[in-house]
Amino acid sequence: MQQLNDDELFEVLDGTATDELQQRHRYWLETNAAYQEYFTELSQLHHDLEMMHLESPSMAFENNVIRQWASEKSLSKRSVPIRWIPFLFIGTMLLLTWVGVYILGDTQPTNLWTEQLKGWNQSLNPTLIQQVLLPLNAVLFLLIAERILRKRLNQEP
Repeated sequence: MQQLNDDELFEVLDGTATDELQQRHRYWLETNAAYQEYFTELSQLHHDLEMMHLESPSMAFENNVIRQWASEKSLSKRSVPIRWIPFLFIGTMLLLTWVGVYILGDTQPTNLWTEQLKGWNQSLNPTLIQQVLLPLNAVLFLLIAERILRKRLNQEP
């Protein structure tokens, strides 16, 4: 006859064991001292578990979670346009830079100031502007924009 495993022993202790399981249990209790000692330890553990009160979560923990959730929810009530201001600013700056480059490239000298500007513009190498200064300006602009956005995102919870 096979010894009972722990699940079967707890069925015996709970009173839900079948007749066949109870017969096997009685047989091993009568014939094996180690089994009897092990069953005594398990019955003591079973009794202790039955008498133990279940712990409930601390009310302070629950209140802290609710308070934290409420504060995070209240901070996230910013209106959508406020969140888009940095992106609008960056887009406007890019648009104004593009319009300025386009207008300066197509101007015809009409007075002394524009003639001086055109002369200065001709002295500059256009490939220098296109290949060096405009990408450098874009990189600097993106670095500034990234710093502004990172600062804003780090402030939000």
